[in-house]
Amino acid sequence: MKKPLLISCLVVAIIVGFISARRTSPFFNFLLPPSDKFVPLASAEIDLSKKGMKVEFPFKPKYPGNHQLDLEVEKLDLGAKFRGRFLLDIQIRNKKNETVITGKVAEPSSAFWGNHKRGFTLQSFAVPGQIGLGETAVAEITIITPDAEFAKIYGQTKLAVRKGADE
Repeated sequence: MKKPLLISCLVVAIIVGFISARRTSPFFNFLLPPSDKFVPLASAEIDLSKKGMKVEFPFKPKYPGNHQLDLEVEKLDLGAKFRGRFLLDIQIRNKKNETVITGKVAEPSSAFWGNHKRGFTLQSFAVPGQIGLGETAVAEITIITPDAEFAKIYGQTKLAVRKGADE
């Protein structure tokens, strides 16, 4: 009678521990990444040729650790120098509508090339930290200086928020 009860308690403890580690430990997620790690939490199309265009979209982080706001493109030569000439105003607000991340971006910090997506990282941030885990935040991007040639060089463009790599 004690053995089945002990085994049941052990199984429940392992399941609860796994779920807790998934939601609280970037190191755990680095060792055993979730299947939806690089799936965008939210995305929206943007036309970088339109001055004053504002794109706003909510997102909700599911895992702790590094996150990023990316500019996804259709065409990208990873070895080529970045050729964009835009200026973006980026604001990310928390659930209380307080601006927790703000900045102006004229050139991305890095390029990425994944299995299904490629593009440039515009802004990185930590969860929890600047934004709480499981809380709805809003990304707002405004085009200050447009770039009429960007779509000709890189194709259709989208903004996306996704879980980034934890190192």
